[in-house]
Amino acid sequence: MVRKQTTLRVINGGEAAAAESPATRYVSMQVEGDSMEPTFHHGDLVLVREDERQAPTDGLWVLRWSDAVGVKRCAFRDGTVLAFSDNERYAPMAFDLADPPHGFELVGRVVAGPR
Repeated sequence: MVRKQTTLRVINGGEAAAAESPATRYVSMQVEGDSMEPTFHHGDLVLVREDERQAPTDGLWVLRWSDAVGVKRCAFRDGTVLAFSDNERYAPMAFDLADPPHGFELVGRVVAGPR
């Protein structure tokens, strides 16, 4: 699980910012729980890019579903998001993008973490 910490905007400076759009939005989030261990641990901060939701590609994503928000390893196949936890004690989930469950959202791609 994650909770929103801080909203950041890339305005200028540095090589990374030079390739970004001025509208690029980053949010830092704190990981809660153990579903993504050993990749992320409870209390870790991750940096999430919020502007890649229109054309998602496989990777680490923050998802919102039901009453939860969490980091998951996602694969996008034929209009479905397959969401996996790195901790094998948690079952994979699947979300149909054509008919997503109430409250489902791709929050953003995880672009940086502590490891």
